[in-house]
Amino acid sequence: MTAISLHNPLFVTYLIAAIVSILNVVVSRLSLSTKSKADPERMRRVQREDLTLLCIFLVAGLVFVMRPPWFWIAQGMLLVYLVAQVAYLAVSMRAQTREEARLAFRMLGALFLALMAGWGLAAAADALYDLLD
Repeated sequence: MTAISLHNPLFVTYLIAAIVSILNVVVSRLSLSTKSKADPERMRRVQREDLTLLCIFLVAGLVFVMRPPWFWIAQGMLLVYLVAQVAYLAVSMRAQTREEARLAFRMLGALFLALMAGWGLAAAADALYDLLD
């Protein structure tokens, strides 16, 4: 089975997480634009953070899917990232949102994103070593 295929359950999970992350940015932007009229700088900062994390996830997640660790660990990491994104979106849409709750879900997603990127870096280094050998 090839890594980038709709028959690969890990790739399908990555696609779902990517689509939810994209929707998260769009909905967050709409939600913030109605809430943050008094603080446009905060709105720009949050949008910049969302877009930065989205780009990092799209690349790191794809590399992670191409050379995953054991299937259940990889699937679990992608699902935790997905749940953190959905929770962040749900908390962001509430009218009375505590900043600490948003940050907690954002940090959980960023932690698993860093783990995926680290694994991707190790896998890329291993592949380079194999090519040079």
